[in-house]
Amino acid sequence: MKLAIGNDHSAVEMKKEIKKYLEDKGIEVIDVGTNSTESFNYPISGYKVGKMVASGEVDGGVLICGTGVGISLAANKVKGVRACVCSEPYSARLSKQHNNSNIIAFGARVIGVETAKMIVDEWLNAKYEGGRHQVRVDMLTEIEQTQGLKAVDEHAALLRASASDVGKDHRLGANEAPPAIISSFLGTQITEILDKFENCSIEDAIEVDDKKRLHLGFGQIPELLLDNTDRNRTSPFAFTGNRFEFRALGSSANCGSAMLALNSAVAYQLRQFKQDVEALRAEGKSKEAAIFEVLKAYIKESKPIRFDGNGYGDEWKEEAARRGLPNKKNTPAALPALVDPKNIQLMEDFGVLTKVEMESRYEVEMEHYAKIINIEALTMLEMARKQLLPAVNSYMSEVANTAATKLAVSEALSVRSETKTLTKLSADADAMSDAIDVLQDVVDAAEALTSESEKAVAFHDNVIPAMDALRAAADDAETICGEDYWPLPSYSKMLYYV
Repeated sequence: MKLAIGNDHSAVEMKKEIKKYLEDKGIEVIDVGTNSTESFNYPISGYKVGKMVASGEVDGGVLICGTGVGISLAANKVKGVRACVCSEPYSARLSKQHNNSNIIAFGARVIGVETAKMIVDEWLNAKYEGGRHQVRVDMLTEIEQTQGLKAVDEHAALLRASASDVGKDHRLGANEAPPAIISSFLGTQITEILDKFENCSIEDAIEVDDKKRLHLGFGQIPELLLDNTDRNRTSPFAFTGNRFEFRALGSSANCGSAMLALNSAVAYQLRQFKQDVEALRAEGKSKEAAIFEVLKAYIKESKPIRFDGNGYGDEWKEEAARRGLPNKKNTPAALPALVDPKNIQLMEDFGVLTKVEMESRYEVEMEHYAKIINIEALTMLEMARKQLLPAVNSYMSEVANTAATKLAVSEALSVRSETKTLTKLSADADAMSDAIDVLQDVVDAAEALTSESEKAVAFHDNVIPAMDALRAAADDAETICGEDYWPLPSYSKMLYYV
């Protein structure tokens, strides 16, 4: 067995004892440091051990800092790592049996050396049980898969939020457009190239000639045919020529918010690429080898966000859910991404927006959403009360008078048609009246809320369904009410009349 061990300045002495304890058991131990008591940043050793474990270079890892918390967090940032902090042997054993942990961590300021040895023993001797636990471990893996065509995948929620507005809620995942799932369309040619790159070795992929050019195993990048089909409008970077095709934005929306999110995400990823390459070079790898390894990892990690199929069908929703991709179906659900600590940190790191400015944008956007839905609801109430319901009642009066006239002429005359019409219209009128009352109540309740976020959620969750109910009753009445009585352009006039 081969283990990697890492620590910070507070755990030098404990690291030495644990390392010797492991070696006495016949275990090969790779010590990534530090061996100095001078102040040391624990993410360095945590990341190194995490990378060694994730790559399979070692069979597991042991991390020690003051509490074990910070250094384990650093390791868990590496895809494929499941690092657990333990202060007693029982948790260490279960972390392996139930969670298939591949790194154990503890704090030199929390426990003594003998307890640390007991923790290590329990963890080493435990066996992963699989079975019902595999479902949960698989879920952890699926969560990791959302971290990756990297800038888009890493910040999919932020990109979705940048394209949110009231009108868009009627399209994305609704009446005409594909679901509100951010994905990236590459096309079959580029996808094939990336797949080939992912599956080739460094010897196949990189050659350095006299001119220091990189040959990526293809001789040269082939000429790529531009895809000119109507691609998923939720693809922020569609490889379709010189068109910028993030069409998730509504026609009334300013593209500034989306551009801000996209540019910040790309800037983040460029910086991350540089850091990942430099980290490998610090381990002694050549520049070319480091670039190759990082690109290969990025290509593999980006698979969940890549989708070239039909984004309009229910199959994509199901597939996206399996991949762990977020599907924020409405604006109040999407906008919290603006105040996600990860996205706030992104904007602050690059000096784009401060935490206060991000929070302000969130509040303003939620307030705007609630205001628009409120206006629509009040307009609907006004139309229903003063135009639609009176029209239905007037037509019912006309039909009733017709029936009364027929009966006055002769009781033998049939009024079955009038009766059927009156029965149906009366039911629709009652449904409209009840729906008006319900809508007014939920609007009043939503308006009374003081929190803008709660108000926006209330307008979406309560007001819009009440509006839909009133709309359904009015639509049904429209199919029966006499055309001369209906105060609005009917669907038949709009669709079929010249």
